[in-house]
Amino acid sequence: MGHGLTKKESFMFHVSCFMLLTTHDSRLTTKKGFTLFEIVIALGILAIGILGILALFPVGLDAQKRAMDYGNMANLAEWKMADIYYRSHLSGFDNSLTAALDYPTSGPDPAPFTQNSKYLWHYSVSQPFVSTLPDFYRVDLEIYSVEDTSNSIEKVVNYFEKPN
Repeated sequence: MGHGLTKKESFMFHVSCFMLLTTHDSRLTTKKGFTLFEIVIALGILAIGILGILALFPVGLDAQKRAMDYGNMANLAEWKMADIYYRSHLSGFDNSLTAALDYPTSGPDPAPFTQNSKYLWHYSVSQPFVSTLPDFYRVDLEIYSVEDTSNSIEKVVNYFEKPN
């Protein structure tokens, strides 16, 4: 055979050489990067996450609006209670436990606040339910939304000492 190898050895040599030539290093042929399918799946997962976060924005804005409305109502109620108190004490207070005659009452219908036209107010003055407070009067203030005047959205009760 010319090389001093037997037929079998020569065959094995050629097979070994062939295997060396056809075997490749996996580090050289490994593909780097992502397939289009993997990118589409990743973008789909990202889109679902972003849509979930965006869905929370209207909820947060609505909660912020309601918090501002409650804050405004509390300020208006505090202002109106102080107004009732000072008008009754400055103008005098009669024994029938009604507010001073010059106080602007609206009768059975709620009246608008001058500071914020989104809300209406109505109040009533009565004796306290507790008999141990004979020198006090009770003021019930109800605040309504302009959109729904049949249901009050805020009720405030306060007790004031009768003026001397």
